[in-house]
Amino acid sequence: LAVRPWHLILLYGIVAAVGYTGSGLLPVSVHVTRWFPAERGFVMALAASGFSLGQLVFSQLAARLVEAVGWRGTYLVLAAILAGFLGLFAVWLRDAPGPPRGPGPAGGSAAAGPLRQTSGPARAVRSAAPPAVPAGALALDRRAALRTSAFWAMTIGLMGCGFTDFLLAIHLPPFAADLGLPPAVAANALSLWAAANVVGILVAGSVATRIGARWALVLTYGLRAGSLFYLLVVRTPAELYLFAILFGATFFTTAPLSSTLVGTLFGPAHHGTIFGATNLFHHTAGALGSYAGGLAFDWTGSYRAIFLLSALVATGSGLVTSLARARARR
Repeated sequence: LAVRPWHLILLYGIVAAVGYTGSGLLPVSVHVTRWFPAERGFVMALAASGFSLGQLVFSQLAARLVEAVGWRGTYLVLAAILAGFLGLFAVWLRDAPGPPRGPGPAGGSAAAGPLRQTSGPARAVRSAAPPAVPAGALALDRRAALRTSAFWAMTIGLMGCGFTDFLLAIHLPPFAADLGLPPAVAANALSLWAAANVVGILVAGSVATRIGARWALVLTYGLRAGSLFYLLVVRTPAELYLFAILFGATFFTTAPLSSTLVGTLFGPAHHGTIFGATNLFHHTAGALGSYAGGLAFDWTGSYRAIFLLSALVATGSGLVTSLARARARR
């Protein structure tokens, strides 16, 4: 229905952004953490891989639909697909049980355990007990978390993540054009980026289960820093594709790892508000990164300086995240 630029800004920049916030990683991470606290690293990675897999699948679908039915028809088809998914979510998605709220009708707890599906979308029974919270897990609220050094170590690391995320997501195609590469090369690089991210998320989830989310994050930032240093010498399509694979493997990987680290450091009770606070800083730094890329290119006529800065920022993110240790319990 958009016929004016401000229509696009309102509908895409505000309305769609609000919808993305309500269906993005934050609510997904809270839901996963409450259902699967013991395996949240791998399960969160599995859930988050859907974001990149969707990008890979639907970007190709949208490109073909635009050629066939135009952009208006494409939006209508995508809206219909989204409505179908919403119907499935409404039928199948269930909240994890909270703490007991008193005796139920048979003298048991009203929140005896998680729902277990039986025969059909509307029927469910409760298992014997709610998901167990790992022994020794902390239960800090947002204000208490903000007073810990672990929160700020993790958050500062995520600010570096956001800065480099948005910088490259926005400026990789112009960088390819500046190298004299055709648009198809940039499009292929972004597809490789998305495909590598699916693999990277799943691998990182498995690694986090073995060595912990903090060290998995440190390794992810290290790989990202290495890819950005490599970007400084990229000149050919093959080199750009290799960078896209390396950086893509880290792009959305930090999100489930950070969500898992929040649960490890502060417990599941206030996971949503604490993780939301870290995301506020992440996205603020992301906005600065995308703007800084354009500003640096306008000033210098090259992306070299800002890419070097981003490599140093990613290195710093890894170093500071290594300090995000859980507070010793007394």
